[in-house]
Amino acid sequence: MSSGARPGRTAKKNRLFGVSILMLLIGVAFLAGAYFSYVDQNTGPEAMATVSDCSGSYGRYSSGVVCQGTWIVGGALVGGNGHVVVGEVLDANDSDAGHTISVHLHGDTAYPTKDSLRVPIIFLVFGLPAVYIGVRALVFGAPQSWTARRPPRRPAV
Repeated sequence: MSSGARPGRTAKKNRLFGVSILMLLIGVAFLAGAYFSYVDQNTGPEAMATVSDCSGSYGRYSSGVVCQGTWIVGGALVGGNGHVVVGEVLDANDSDAGHTISVHLHGDTAYPTKDSLRVPIIFLVFGLPAVYIGVRALVFGAPQSWTARRPPRRPAV
């Protein structure tokens, strides 16, 4: 009676296949994060935003600072169809509070037009090795260094 498994597939190979697919998906997710982070910071309509205040604090690994700001969209306020939008200014810091800075707009969120590639680079640093490991394991299988090296068993006498 067939167990439904493909001939030649062992539990070890099935496990390696599953881990390879998982690593590949994680890597692709990080690469997508790098792409969309870069797109958010460098595309969209440009505007000038006034950062009203920032709250929070800087942590060891991330910034807990959230800045609020205002900007005008849709044209001039007087004699035009423009209106003021209040929203978050992501990646702004305490030194931007009270200043008018150049931003790219995406809905109710503004991204400063500073040349900061920090977040996309971090995503790339995690994503590229994960994709490499996933593709390598799928194409070539597990290298010998990934498997336990046991001496061959001797038949019982």
